[in-house]
This record gives sequence, structure tokens and C-alpha cells, in this order.
Amino acid sequence: MTLKLLGAACVALAAGSTLRTIFLQRRREEALLQHMAAALDTMAREIRWKHSRIPDILATLERDVIVGTYFKNIREKMNRKMPLQFAWDNTFSALPIIEEVMLNIDLNGDGTQMETSLTQGAASLRQLLQERKMQRPEQTKLCTAAALSIAGGLILLLL
Repeated sequence: MTLKLLGAACVALAAGSTLRTIFLQRRREEALLQHMAAALDTMAREIRWKHSRIPDILATLERDVIVGTYFKNIREKMNRKMPLQFAWDNTFSALPIIEEVMLNIDLNGDGTQMETSLTQGAASLRQLLQERKMQRPEQTKLCTAAALSIAGGLILLLL
């Protein structure tokens, strides 16, 4: 009987751990969306008002704890003589959550075109973030119900 109770406790802990992992992943994705939108806004501002060079803007954005590594990656590729647009696409093509938006940003052309494209990209990311936040309560209920149902079923089988 003790082993069955221990097994049931392990199943309950596993269900709780799985739920925690899902919720933390969702929060990381939302933070990525939020920080990336802010970074795109910063890039657009720097291009429009300060006429900053792209490598300088990327160096500034590298300091961001969440998205800095992506901009560092782009800057390093540019230092190896890779064109900006190719470095950008290459870096963001492996991020499913933001890939579509980031690959639609056109960094070829003059400052005005780049600024417009970056501003539109930031707006798209904020809209995606808002949609995810609206879906969060429903997804939380579904995940919790599924995890508890599976855990309950396994516990019943153990007991």
C-alpha cells in the first residue's frame, strides 16, 4: 500500500512539474515577444532620429537580457561580411514564435523604409503578444484539466 501511495505522489508531482514547465515556457515566449517589439521600436527610433549606423544599434540592443543574443549574432555575422538582411533572416529563421514577423522585416533600402518595416514588425509582435495573453486563461484551464485528468487516471490505476 505504501508503494502505491508513493507512486501516486510521484504521479501528482510529475503532473505539477509538467504544468509548471508549460506555464514557464509560455511566460518566456511572452517576454520574448515583448522585448523583441521594444527592440524593434528602438531600432526604428535610432534610425529615424539619430541616423545611427546599424552595427551601433545592434551593439546597443545586445545588452538586453532576453533578446540581446540575437542581435549579437546578427552583428557578428555582419562583421564576417554577411549582408544585413541575410544575417537577420538567418538569425530569426530558427525562432518559430516570431519567425514569420521577423522574416517580413525588410532591411534593404533607405532609412525611411527600414523604419517603417521595423515599426510594422513591432506592432505585429505586440498584437501577437496581446492575442496570446487573451488566450492564456483558456489554455491554462485546458492544460490543467488535461494534466489532472491524466494524473488522476494514473493514480486510480496505481491504487
